[in-house]
Amino acid sequence: MAFGENTSKVVRMFLISSLVGAVFCFLFLSIFAILFVGIKVVSAMVMGIFSVAAASIGAFVSGFVLAKFQKQKGMFYGAIAGGSLFFILLLFNICIYGLPFTFLGLVKFFCMILSGAFGGVYGVNVRRR
Repeated sequence: MAFGENTSKVVRMFLISSLVGAVFCFLFLSIFAILFVGIKVVSAMVMGIFSVAAASIGAFVSGFVLAKFQKQKGMFYGAIAGGSLFFILLLFNICIYGLPFTFLGLVKFFCMILSGAFGGVYGVNVRRR
């Protein structure tokens, strides 16, 4: 019975951290879009770099939140949170646009895993005042 309760708590915190990370990803994508509209001339490569940056920020926050809840194994939980957020974004990309997995997607995957792991390490080590 204790195993089931602990598992449901981990899953609930995992879902919350994924939602928070997705919100931050959307927030930064929106900020970057506003900047692109102001600049008016932006190449596809620059937009790709900024989309990787927004996704990495979301993964960092997701890893931070999950590790903060768990209070242990920050790198592991952060990497899992970053990877899960990547697969959520990949699923939306395939469902909405039907685009295949590209090299930029592979770069985004590794950046999100690393960012999530860094966020997890930071989440475990940061102390409240």
